Amino acid sequence: MRFRAIINNKRIPYFTFLLPLFFVVHGLSEYLFYIPVIKTFELFVFYTGVNILLIAFFYIGFRDTTKAAFAAFISFAFFCFFGAIHDGLKNLFPDFFLTRYSFFIPLLLVIYILLLYAATKRNGFIKLIKYFNLTLIVLILFDLSIIGYKIITNKNDDSRFPVCGECSKPDVYLIVLDGYAGNRQLISDFSYHNKHFFDGLGELGFYLIPESKSNYQGTVFSISSLLNFEYLNLKDFSVTDKNLNYCYRKISQNKAVKFFQQHGYEFYNNSIFDIGNAASRSQKTFLISGVDLISSQTLWSRVKKDLYYNFLMNYLGNSSQYKDFVYNDLENNLLLYNKTKADANIRSNKPKFIYTHLMMPHFPYYFNETGQLNQLADLRYDQLKRKDLYLGYLKYCNRQVLSLVHHIKKATQGKA
Repeated sequence: MRFRAIINNKRIPYFTFLLPLFFVVHGLSEYLFYIPVIKTFELFVFYTGVNILLIAFFYIGFRDTTKAAFAAFISFAFFCFFGAIHDGLKNLFPDFFLTRYSFFIPLLLVIYILLLYAATKRNGFIKLIKYFNLTLIVLILFDLSIIGYKIITNKNDDSRFPVCGECSKPDVYLIVLDGYAGNRQLISDFSYHNKHFFDGLGELGFYLIPESKSNYQGTVFSISSLLNFEYLNLKDFSVTDKNLNYCYRKISQNKAVKFFQQHGYEFYNNSIFDIGNAASRSQKTFLISGVDLISSQTLWSRVKKDLYYNFLMNYLGNSSQYKDFVYNDLENNLLLYNKTKADANIRSNKPKFIYTHLMMPHFPYYFNETGQLNQLADLRYDQLKRKDLYLGYLKYCNRQVLSLVHHIKKATQGKA
């Protein structure tokens, strides 16, 4: 009876606090298996705090708790569902002027102001309180049921691989060089024979595949396929939330790490992905993971991604903010590269599986072939198709990788 009385109460705007709970729970229901629950709870606490501040702010103007709560609800709804609304319109009206930021944001602003004005007319929305409360409770319960269903029916791949008790178990290193052109492309598009690098790897005992290529153009698609020894069960390979969801889960719960762990290996994650309980050490650029998967649809995240970075590149090319953004991948590469060297020096009773993912020679092309840092102007997006810059960075990358492999060989007495 008390629960029914709470729902039927037409004057208490519970929906103001139910909205952030719904937003977080809904996000968790979509990305359940690769978002730490504690981080999700922290996000909910943060959004609730923001909501309280919004209520306090609007109370100063309205001097009415219910009106302030309704205004806060409107503000938070626009903030949270900005990306979902925009994507929905783009799907319905592709390449239509309505979806352009120059039109879409002013339109939302007008609607937002009109709704705030409606909040001043208490009688106009007081009857909606009950329905807002009830609707959000139903939606939250629905998402919780989805979470429960996913947990119960989760087919966590517990594949047991044949274990050879007497086989040697050397340390294993998987080093991915993102954006590295295949041998055929280097010859046809760059007139470059990568003989020195191939010879160096051959001398170190590597088996070389001269005509190797990736099956997919996107990193998340390639890595989710690679780490699971299989092709992807997708109809298309566009960068959509559904496809990214699919790939992130396969990467997080990949078969390769499970294979090594079942054989007694320790896993060291020096990649750009969160894998199982091993979070990535790198700073995220455009690749999002963890709780950012939920917040990526918010107004701030979308504006930052779609407008702020373009504004930085086009108008603030000499600012410290632009330099921080441009050199982010460089710092990540140095971090993961040095971490791999340090992990190779660790003495352990267990064999190690170390996955290192370097965004090199991926754009931006930070170094020339002599190892000298390129000018900031050479790192702008309009330099993306500069073959000389790419080739110089690839040659630099070759030397760095051979140096890393020599270090690993020495640290492991040639047994890796």
